[in-house]
Amino acid sequence: MGGSNIKEYDFTRPDKLSKEQIRSLQLIYEGFSRSVSAFLSTQLRGIVEVHVISISQSTYEEFTNSCANPTTLVLIDMTPLKGEAAMEIQPSIVFTIVDRLLGGKGEATDLNRELTDIELSMIKWVVNHILDSLKVSWEGTVELKPRLISIESNPQFTQLVPLNDIVILIILEIKIGEIEGKLSFCLPFVIIEPLSLKLSGEKRARSEKEVLDGPSSLKIKQSLNTVKVPIIAELGRADVVFSDLLNMQVGDVIKLKRKVSDDLILKVGRIPKFKCRPGIMGTNIAVQINKVIEEEGGEV
Repeated sequence: MGGSNIKEYDFTRPDKLSKEQIRSLQLIYEGFSRSVSAFLSTQLRGIVEVHVISISQSTYEEFTNSCANPTTLVLIDMTPLKGEAAMEIQPSIVFTIVDRLLGGKGEATDLNRELTDIELSMIKWVVNHILDSLKVSWEGTVELKPRLISIESNPQFTQLVPLNDIVILIILEIKIGEIEGKLSFCLPFVIIEPLSLKLSGEKRARSEKEVLDGPSSLKIKQSLNTVKVPIIAELGRADVVFSDLLNMQVGDVIKLKRKVSDDLILKVGRIPKFKCRPGIMGTNIAVQINKVIEEEGGEV
C-alpha cells in the first residue's frame, strides 16, 4: 500500500463525528457564512467575505490555548440544547468592525487590548445579529435559540467543559477589505451529541434551488442592494522615474500607455468589470459601458 493512502489515527482520541455529520455541519455553517457576510457588508459599507475553512475535533484545552489573549470570546447559551458554546472573534476583525461602524476606513491596526465600554456595547450589538444568523442556519435541524451570556477577554478564565473534553471546532475566515481574521466556534461534543442522528440522516428540507430562491436569499439580496462600492474609471497607466516625478512642473505631460481610441477600464472596487468610453452627461463627466469583462479575462 502506497504511503499516500496512510492516514494517522489517534486511538486515544477517536473521532466523534462521521464524515456525513461533518458534511451536515459544513452545510449549516456555509449558510451561516453567507448570512453574516450580507449583514456585515451592509453595516460596514463594503464587501465582507466569510468562508468556512475547517471543521475539526479538538480538546477544550487546545481551543483555549489557540485563542489570543486578550481576545473577544463570546459565551453562548444554546437553548434548547444543554450547555454553552463559545465563539472567538480575533482582535483584527473586532477593531476593524468598530472602526468601520464609527465611520473610519477599517485600516490595519496592531491594537491588542481589552475593549472599552463603548466598543463592547457595539460588539454586543453585532454579536446579537450574528446569533440571529446562527439561529436561521440551524433551522431544519433544531429550533435553536442562541443567547449571548457574556463577552470575556481572557480565554483562560472561562471553562465551558473540562479541559480534556472533546469539542468540535468550526473556523471561519472573515475578510473586510484588506483585513483578514478568523471567527471560531467551539461546540462541546456534549451539545452536539443529541443531534447525532439528525446530522447523520439529515436531508435538507429545502433544495439548493429553494435556498437560493427562498425568503433568506431575498433578505440577503435586499441588504446587498444598499451596499455602496467604489467605481473607478481608469484613464491609463505610465511608468515614471522617481527623479522626474520630483521635478515635475505645472504644464508637464505624462504619456499614458493607452491610445485615445482605446476603451477605458471600469473597476468595481479593485476588480476590472467593464470596458467603457469617456464622455459627458449634462455638466458631469461620464462613461458609457461598451463591454462586460468576464472573470476569466474574456469579454461578453
